[in-house]
Amino acid sequence: MNIYVQLIKIYILSLLICQPAMAAVNNNQWQFELAPLVIWGVNLNGTTETGPITAPLDLSFDNDMLENLETVFAIHFEAQKNNFVLFSEYQYVDLTPSMDRDNGSSVDINFENSFFELGSAYIISRTENTDWALLAGIRYTDHEITVDDLSSNETASISCDDQWFDVFAGAKVTYRLSHNWQVLTRADIGGGGSDFVWNISAMAEYHFDKWGAVFAGYKVIDYDYDNDKSDDARYAVDLRMAGPMLGINLFW
Repeated sequence: MNIYVQLIKIYILSLLICQPAMAAVNNNQWQFELAPLVIWGVNLNGTTETGPITAPLDLSFDNDMLENLETVFAIHFEAQKNNFVLFSEYQYVDLTPSMDRDNGSSVDINFENSFFELGSAYIISRTENTDWALLAGIRYTDHEITVDDLSSNETASISCDDQWFDVFAGAKVTYRLSHNWQVLTRADIGGGGSDFVWNISAMAEYHFDKWGAVFAGYKVIDYDYDNDKSDDARYAVDLRMAGPMLGINLFW
């Protein structure tokens, strides 16, 4: 709870700091950025607990990502005026992998995870090639897993889901390699609904025109969540989602 209160204070403070900057650049035009198509090759590692049952999550999709991918949808939006940035992102992943066990049985898994985040950033320093920014925001997580353990005699099914909000704060660095190339890095930590969550990404972006770019990189998000309930109402997840990303950006 203490980290939740502190991060809320950081978020409110960042908004107060940014308000004078917005007023000062009232005559400047807004610049917009939209990434409507993002592919994330997600690998899962961790555990979930529902009631007295603990289920492992250790799924690698390096070789068969597309085979197990049911649905993926991601969109990122930014609006910037001078040093002030507003951003939002929504991502939905639905994976349906199957795993064969040594005893001849198999496990069918349906994994659904969605994030929505809303935040602001402020560029605190600019050099010829580098922008340094502080960021803060709120992230909503909706998480659901169903595991069907199939055998010749019976099917055992485990289903768990929950939703929560986290407040996060961090930094973003943009480094311009050339007229066409730049490197984007971001790192943040948070908590609130989660006991702790951290997120880090690094992307290389190539601008092929004033209106568009392509980017590729790697993203990791790790969270530890426990609803602190007992008996059958208990739900907890300790999960890391990591993998390469590829997408396009549109500018206007």
